[in-house]
Amino acid sequence: MKKFEYTTNEEDKVLVNEYLLGNPKAFNKLFHKYRKIFLYNVQRWYGGAYDEETKQDMMIEFLGKISKKMHLYDPNKSQVLTWMTQSMRNFMIEFWNRKGGKKVKGISIDDVNLDFRTEEIVHKKLEAQTHRKII
Repeated sequence: MKKFEYTTNEEDKVLVNEYLLGNPKAFNKLFHKYRKIFLYNVQRWYGGAYDEETKQDMMIEFLGKISKKMHLYDPNKSQVLTWMTQSMRNFMIEFWNRKGGKKVKGISIDDVNLDFRTEEIVHKKLEAQTHRKII
């Protein structure tokens, strides 16, 4: 398998199992697939809130953390892509709060429609929804 080759869910499950059985090279294949997905998602969900260096740091931190939590993946509950994407979402919310993103009372990140244009940033969406709620 080449470094940037697409893998199916079944192939991802095999890679996860190989990694959990002690083959670190299996995670390299997952790393190269999911780093692109992570960078795409952080741009889509947070727009211009982060510079390229921060996005790269976030990606490395996330993939490092997820490599240690791979044992939590349950193939009977979800596909690898679904589990990874939800993990990315949770990590990005935690990162946003840890790095001083605005915390808004009375509204959850789940209330925000994350399908918005890339030039908009999350705190503007949160502020707009909070203002609507207050009014």
